[in-house]
Amino acid sequence: LLITASLFLFISFSLFSLSRIFVKVLFQELSEYMGLPKFNARLKDPFLSPYFEGIMPRDNPRDTRFAINFFTMIGLGGLTDDLREHLKNAPRQIMSRNI
Repeated sequence: LLITASLFLFISFSLFSLSRIFVKVLFQELSEYMGLPKFNARLKDPFLSPYFEGIMPRDNPRDTRFAINFFTMIGLGGLTDDLREHLKNAPRQIMSRNI
């Protein structure tokens, strides 16, 4: 999983629907096997989180929104709670940097 996840530079604007289907099936299978709470904890694990930066992007609000919409659409919206919080707080963080 680590190798697979680190190879993704999120599929947000990729034209390859097969990539999106692969991520969908992979994440749904992992969620079913591990359970959503345990899988979510793995995604947030400080050791593992660098491998998921491309799948759960925080650097660009547009990519963050796409990830939220994608995972919500495939029934895994629970994985995006921290992304939603990040997106909600992003304008405040940007403003505090500019002051």
